[in-house]
Amino acid sequence: MGSGASVLPEQIIQDLEKTTNFTSKEIIKILQRYTHYDTDNFHSIPIKYFLDIPEVSTIPIMPKVAALFLDPATKGITPQNFVNLFSMLSSRTPLEKRKKFAFKVLDTDGNGFLSQDEMFSFYRLLLGPTLTDKQILNIVMTTNNKHAANKQGLSYQDFLKLVSDEELKNLFTVDLQLP
Repeated sequence: MGSGASVLPEQIIQDLEKTTNFTSKEIIKILQRYTHYDTDNFHSIPIKYFLDIPEVSTIPIMPKVAALFLDPATKGITPQNFVNLFSMLSSRTPLEKRKKFAFKVLDTDGNGFLSQDEMFSFYRLLLGPTLTDKQILNIVMTTNNKHAANKQGLSYQDFLKLVSDEELKNLFTVDLQLP
């Protein structure tokens, strides 16, 4: 079956086929890509290696995305989580599901609202050094004042009104190139 199949037992590959957007053949190819970054064969790749993957290397939100898929024991991305991560980001995943995932990525404290700190962190990631902290804070305050119906911050519904489908697709869609 190839080196990708040997990373996970056949039963887990079959289970992944049922729970992801991929066929077993695609899962094996994804796992082959995984083995390229798991150079020590520890069945866990650090975020920095994940961020070297060409398809994700230019998307600024990917460190936050990867953090949701880290294994608590190894502090890396396991083969199974690697497949699940790319399934979530796949263009085959319905946009509504990716919208909910995007909100979850940004809502780091999990309270159901995007606080000013969470929004600041998001804008800082997206804009990098092009704007000063003061300019970004001004954007956050203006956005919050205009769009947040709740004092706790932006709700999921507020978020959907603020961010276009196209912006979400650009940030939360990654299709791995498979051999």
